[in-house]
Amino acid sequence: MPGTTLSERQRKGLPSTEKTRTDTECPQGCADPMGGMRRVVEHTGDIRYAEIYGEVVADERVERYLECGICGWVVDL
Repeated sequence: MPGTTLSERQRKGLPSTEKTRTDTECPQGCADPMGGMRRVVEHTGDIRYAEIYGEVVADERVERYLECGICGWVVDL
């Protein structure tokens, strides 16, 4: 499954985006000829200053959502 291994950009701490097709239909009823919505995983890369009261809270941020290629509708995962 895509997203289980680190890409070269992620290993270097750079932002990256992975997109894969799914069988999920768009909630708006769009008929994408390529089929389904895209599963998008965005990695922000290394966050250098994510400290709260001297404690590191996060060192990166990852967003996951489904996106329709026709209308742009987004469904959070």
